[in-house]
Amino acid sequence: MILGGGPVGCELAQVYAAFGSQVAVVEASGRLLTAEAPFAGEVLADALRRMGVDLRLGAAVADAERKDVGLRLWLTDGGTLDADRVLVAAGRRPRVEGLGLENLGIDVTPGQGIPVDETCRVPRRGRRVGGRDVTGVARTTHAARYQAQVALSNLLGHRREADYRAIPRVVYTTPTVYSVGISPRQAEELGIDILTAGYDLAATARAAVEADERGRVELYADPTRGLLVGAAAAGLHAEEWMSEIALAIRAETPLSLLADVVHAFPTHGESVEAPLRELAGRL
Repeated sequence: MILGGGPVGCELAQVYAAFGSQVAVVEASGRLLTAEAPFAGEVLADALRRMGVDLRLGAAVADAERKDVGLRLWLTDGGTLDADRVLVAAGRRPRVEGLGLENLGIDVTPGQGIPVDETCRVPRRGRRVGGRDVTGVARTTHAARYQAQVALSNLLGHRREADYRAIPRVVYTTPTVYSVGISPRQAEELGIDILTAGYDLAATARAAVEADERGRVELYADPTRGLLVGAAAAGLHAEEWMSEIALAIRAETPLSLLADVVHAFPTHGESVEAPLRELAGRL
């Protein structure tokens, strides 16, 4: 049983199912990948169910009991699960205790990342030191590598500031889930009005070539500036063909220009053309 339907829980659910294990995922929120666009979790849920994964959405663990072999778990929806192992993937926090950071003059709060400034330096009493992996900012390997590059540049005397507007968030499942920029949930929380346009990968010739029609792409635009501010995609190798959208968000490329870009045929990248034209037309 995997507790948690976020990126890590979904990735490991598919891995263990591929190994031949019977897998159940328990997610209290009612859907997978709650931080991202709803369609992404729906596409991934369908893929996991096709592999035999038992999804218990909208339920949490109420109680657990050891048996002679494994455990029995009672869920808040009245159901039960018998499991050999429970894998907890219900979230993570930076571990900053016990590292001696106070000896360096760095003030930390348990469970929170080490604070860094725009140059990825850690404020400390009297001096500053470089920091990256435990900052709690954009918790991905590629974000940590980016922060390391920013820190190194500043250590060498070349001022560089980190820009987190277009750090990809990727769930490495099949199909891949890729998100960048503002998600619909974030836009709602921030009170930002966005325009949304989407396209199903099934309508592309590449889907027919691959014999896999799963997936969709959605683009989110700021109507006041005429720019993309976010995007999400679920599809085969989405982490590869969505990079241009990350660049467009980072570079603040006008929608009118993006809508005129020609993509190779047949590719999944073609799927962004229709929503780009739609957004440009609505603006």
